[in-house]
This record gives sequence, structure tokens and C-alpha cells, in this order.
Amino acid sequence: MGQGLNKGKCRDASGPRRRLPSPGDYTPAMPNRPAGFTLITMTWRTLHRQIVRTALSALGVAIGVIAIVALGAVAKGLRASIQGGIKSGESDMMIWQAGVAADIFSSLDEAETRKKLATFPEIADVSAGASHLIRVPGATSVAGLQIVIGVYPDEFGQQSQAPLEGRRFRTPDEVVVGCRFAEMQKKHVGDSLDIGDTTYKIVGTFRSGVVFFDGAIVMHIDELRKLNGRPGRVTSFNLRLKPGTDALAFAERVEEKYPELAAIADESQYNKVDQGLEASDDMVTAVSFIALIVGALVIGNTMWMSVAQRTREIGVLRAVGWPRRRIVGMVLMEAFGIGIIGCLLGIGLGVLLAELTRMLPFSWQFMDPVYPLAIFLRAMAIAIVLSIVGALIPAIRAARISPVEALRYE
Repeated sequence: MGQGLNKGKCRDASGPRRRLPSPGDYTPAMPNRPAGFTLITMTWRTLHRQIVRTALSALGVAIGVIAIVALGAVAKGLRASIQGGIKSGESDMMIWQAGVAADIFSSLDEAETRKKLATFPEIADVSAGASHLIRVPGATSVAGLQIVIGVYPDEFGQQSQAPLEGRRFRTPDEVVVGCRFAEMQKKHVGDSLDIGDTTYKIVGTFRSGVVFFDGAIVMHIDELRKLNGRPGRVTSFNLRLKPGTDALAFAERVEEKYPELAAIADESQYNKVDQGLEASDDMVTAVSFIALIVGALVIGNTMWMSVAQRTREIGVLRAVGWPRRRIVGMVLMEAFGIGIIGCLLGIGLGVLLAELTRMLPFSWQFMDPVYPLAIFLRAMAIAIVLSIVGALIPAIRAARISPVEALRYE
């Protein structure tokens, strides 16, 4: 009888002997659900359980994303404004004085430069322009400095600006103002405007879509030359070329014949008269690189601490059959989650920071952020990649933890 009972314990009634289950037969996957579901669930619970650590780590990633989005949007806005200025009024290119440190320092003799340009039959029309920073009482800008642009009423530089309200200026005592200037300074058609010792009447407002113009005061060019003390001088010329003329090739011809002139047909050539745009691009790259490296180090430190604190947990998972690759995947998944949270937070704060530049004194005349999709995609890709890279070493460390070592860990 005892033998029969013993046989019943070891053999199934229907046939062969059963093998007792071992720890390796168990995995933490839920019944009838894919293993990936469990991994994602565990990642979410871990991040949620350590909410303060997750938030601080995400903030480290967000700093780099803020730099990419905010500085990138401002730099893109500057390039868009410069391109808009070059192409304003259906212009094909602009002429400045060569060798200046910044475009606003360009000073050309109007009569002499017109004679030089007249030697090129490819030019269909010319519009002279002068620009200057002048202190305007009550202006909401640094030291009250305001962009003032001078043009001729009958040239396309003025004729191309369709009035938003009122009309174009006709006489030297009249001015028109950009819509941004009108909004920031709370000026309307019919108001008076004091510039220097002279009072001008605002007869119209306009919207050009170019931040430099929309934040400026536009007046007769002779009147501006009286204010800045530069008779007979202009800052630049806008050129309309005859149909079929290659603007880039023509710009090279102008500079070859007259080296004292800088001919610019595209914002990519703007460094001929101003290095600031390239400097801003370099600054964006440098700041973004530093911030993202800091973010990667923050992630690496966070995940290393996480692995150290969860040594016993990782050991138990190894004991019940989790392979090393899955342990690595768990750590990297947590880093990925932190990267996503940091990226979303950084994009929101980056856009907010960029928008604040619109309201700062003086900068509102020059900056109008632009948000191409490429900026957000680049920020997201870099943030996620660096988050995962930062977590690689902690992930490998976690995968090497043995169950025996983990169970002895205090």
C-alpha cells in the first residue's frame, strides 16, 4: 500500500513521470499578454513611484531641449527676416558697402553708387534706403533706441508697402509705422511722433511680414539724413533684375567689377555685411551641445542610482528567469521614458522662452521666432538618443548582477 501511495506521488495517473518546475520556467509576463506589455507597465510604475527623481532627471534633459528650441527658433526667425528684407517689394537682391562690421554701418554715396549700378543692363529698377537707430522719447526699447528707415515716396521701396490703415507718406513731415511698432508704442493713425527736435504726423500703418520693417518708423529719406547727419548717403539699395537674370551669378559680377560693394541675393550671403547671424548659429550649436551633454550625464547618474537601489529587485527578476537582455531593456526603457518627458517639457518651455523675446525691450524690433518642424524633430531625436546613451553603462551594470549577489545586497 505504501508503495502504491509513493507511486501516486511521483507519477501521473495517466502516464509518464512529471518534471518538477524550476525557477527558470517562470517569467514575470502576465498570462495571455505579451512580455512587452509587462515591461512597459513596469517602466511606468517605476517612473511614477519615483516621481521626484523622474521629474528632476526629465528637467536635466529639458534644459538641452529648451536651448535647441528657443535659440533655434530665434535664429530661424532672424534668417527669415533677413531673407524677407532682401526680397521685400519683389526685390531680387541688395547692395551694401563691403567690409562693414554690421549692415547698419554701411554708408554708400547715393549718386556715385547709382552711376555704378547704371552700368549693368540687367537691372530693371533701383530703390535706395537708409536705416538708423535713433532715440525716440517714450519708446519701449533699450535706451529708447528705435529703428528708423528712410525711403523715397516714389520708389518701389515705399510703393510696395500696402497700408494696413491710413495711407503712404507724401511729405517730409509725415511718417508711416509698422504694425509691431504701433502695437508696442500704442500709436494710431493721426497721432504725433517726436523724433529728435521734430514732430511728425503718423499717416498710416503697414504690415510687411518682415520683423525689421514691422517694428520700424518709415519716413522720407532726406528727412532721415537730416536726423543722422549723413547728407547724400544711403545704407543700401534694393534691386529688381530683368526676367531671366541669375541673381547669384549677377552678384558675383557686381563684386568683381566693384569690390567696394557687397551684393547679396540670399540670406546665406549675409555674412558679407554682418557676422552676427553666423555667430548666433554657432552659439545655438555650442549651448545646445553643452546642455545636452549635461542632460546625458544627469540621465546616467539617475539610472546608476536606480540600479543600485533596485539591486535586490533586479536579482529576483534574474532568479525567476529574466535574461540579461531584458534587464538591459528595462533600464533603457526607463531612460527612454525620462527622455520623452524631458523632451515634451523642454519643447513647451522652449517655445515659451522664445515667445518672451517678442516682448523684451529692443529685441522685439529684431526677433520674431519661427518654428519649423525640423527643430522639434531634432530636439526630440537628440534628447532620446542621449538619454539612452547615458543609460547604457548602468544598464550593462544591471545585466551583470547575479541573483546570489543581489540577495546578499543590503
